[in-house]
Amino acid sequence: IKSSQRSGFIVREKALERISFRLTQELKEKIEIRAEEEGRTLSNLIVNVLSDYIKKVEEAKKLLQK
Repeated sequence: IKSSQRSGFIVREKALERISFRLTQELKEKIEIRAEEEGRTLSNLIVNVLSDYIKKVEEAKKLLQK
């Protein structure tokens, strides 16, 4: 998800791509519980977790290159 700031508003790029994967029932239930506790949709929670992970990996790679 990309975002930019215009006139004090954050504009997010609309997600159009889909991905599908299998997971255990236990993991699915834990993700659903976490999403509900945070007031997010299941999809929103997963996208944010993956985005944060990718960002951290990219930052770590930049530090290692210096």
